[in-house]
Amino acid sequence: MEMMTAKLTADVNVVDAFRLLKAGVPIYIASAPEATDEIRLREAWKDDDGDIRYDYSAVYLAEEPALMVARAFNQPYILALTANPKAKAKAYLLPDTIRNRVYALRYAGGYISDGTYLMTAVEAGKRVPFGKDAVRISVDVRFPSTK
Repeated sequence: MEMMTAKLTADVNVVDAFRLLKAGVPIYIASAPEATDEIRLREAWKDDDGDIRYDYSAVYLAEEPALMVARAFNQPYILALTANPKAKAKAYLLPDTIRNRVYALRYAGGYISDGTYLMTAVEAGKRVPFGKDAVRISVDVRFPSTK
């Protein structure tokens, strides 16, 4: 069943992932360093040295399939987001523009994109200059380890 869940959710686009999150469904994002048939979202993130890295990502509805994918590609962790009205961190859904990509990298450290929309999560207390086209939700953010 877990592999079926992984297979079914690998084609979730960014808007669908955000809708699931808003509906109270936790989502798990795993990345891979190369294009595969099952991973089609683009991801950009800043490493500890401030260098920007690009990967492919997929959204999963269960943690273990996301961890399995991340392990297969030697990724150290996944991103787990859970809607929580009391949380101080925020997830944002934005049009995929150069400006929004730059802001997501600068203020959140990364994003996932399907070419039309991007989603990013910003830690508690950070103010971001996203425009009126930003949709947001309060979330708990975790980075489960693949080890």
